[in-house]
Amino acid sequence: MGFLQLFKHLGSPKFAEKPTMGVQSLPTELLEAILALLDFQTLLLAQRVCRQWANCIQESPIIQQMLFFQPASTNTSRQQNTFLASKFPYWFPADTPKSCKTSFGADDIQDFLNNSDVYKRPEASWRRMLVQQPPIMVLGWVERSIAPDDMVELHRWEIPLQAFVGLRMNMLYDLVVKKAEVAQPYFYFRVLWSQYETFENNMVSLKSDPDPSIYGGRIAAPLKRAMRGADIVVDMWHASHLPSHISHQRREDTWTWSLVRGLAATGDSEVELVHDMRELKEVNGWCLASDFPAGIERYMMELPEGCSRAMPLPDDGNSDL
Repeated sequence: MGFLQLFKHLGSPKFAEKPTMGVQSLPTELLEAILALLDFQTLLLAQRVCRQWANCIQESPIIQQMLFFQPASTNTSRQQNTFLASKFPYWFPADTPKSCKTSFGADDIQDFLNNSDVYKRPEASWRRMLVQQPPIMVLGWVERSIAPDDMVELHRWEIPLQAFVGLRMNMLYDLVVKKAEVAQPYFYFRVLWSQYETFENNMVSLKSDPDPSIYGGRIAAPLKRAMRGADIVVDMWHASHLPSHISHQRREDTWTWSLVRGLAATGDSEVELVHDMRELKEVNGWCLASDFPAGIERYMMELPEGCSRAMPLPDDGNSDL
């Protein structure tokens, strides 16, 4: 008999009729201590056993921290949410040079949808989970837009998250989904975890794979600055057409409306916390000539002060927000 089956048996009316102490008679502190021994997945499911269990799990600060719903103390050891990592591998790459450089496009997301058992409901519990304990309080965001003339426009933001008590999965997930809705046909993203041991090696390249530039040298400095200021950096690039050095491999890797809607939470048409009630601060923006044709030196042009030319957020035109 499994753990949950045993507890259900203890709490059944038939068992309660016997002159023994059933689980419903257990003090809350003892029940909390027992439930805290469960693994993550079983603990989530245990809320369905009975109202007593659900109340104990939902009202216990210790268990809520174990489930990444409430923040742990800042002096606790850093712990990535392994449950989310198993469900969202593209947002939680392995701590290896190859995984950290991989950017994901339409074909990858289609594979994710085909193989994912994640519930897309707006009320799904994973959306409220912190991605790390102690919570991440600053999210970095680097975005490159590739123009038809191969000019690269880059912007970097640092998003403070104190108002939300840390970075939760709905923010990290929706940031990609909502950007995919308005981005150009070729859209790629990756998530850089700044504390990975991979990045302690200064010889590790920050160039993504695929990358719109041949050498990717100019992106290294903004990414390094972003990673110094935030524990997680979302690195995105998008283009209306692919540069010649990757077009033969990725020509069909375009986003469609059905793909974007497949990612979105059912009925979750409004912008979540990522684009609502947040303070967005742009800390860097510049234009960069492409690496094409070969032999032409790239150059950086700082944007004039007070004229950021920042790409609008998907919801800037929505007067209701």
